Amino acid sequence: MQNRKPETWNVQEAANAVPGARETFAANRISATTRQTLAHATAATSSSLDEIMAVIAYRMRRNAAQAQPSAVRDGAVEIVREAELVA
Repeated sequence: MQNRKPETWNVQEAANAVPGARETFAANRISATTRQTLAHATAATSSSLDEIMAVIAYRMRRNAAQAQPSAVRDGAVEIVREAELVA
C-alpha cells in the first residue's frame, strides 16, 4: 500500500493489504468490496474513521510476530568471575 493518508485509502485496497481490516469493516457494516474511500464509507455508516483506524492498528499490533529470545550458540560458555562476564 502506498504512503497516503488513511482518509484517501480505498476500502477494497485496505481490506486486501492490511491484516485485520476486513473483520473491522464487517463489524462496522462496511463492505470490503467497495471502491469508496474510507472517509466516505465510514461517513455512510455513521462510523468514525479515527476509531476504525485505531481498531485496525490495534489488530495489526496484536497479530504481529513477537520477538523470540535467541538461543545461546553451541560452544559458548559464560563464566562469571568477580562480577565480570567472560565469554
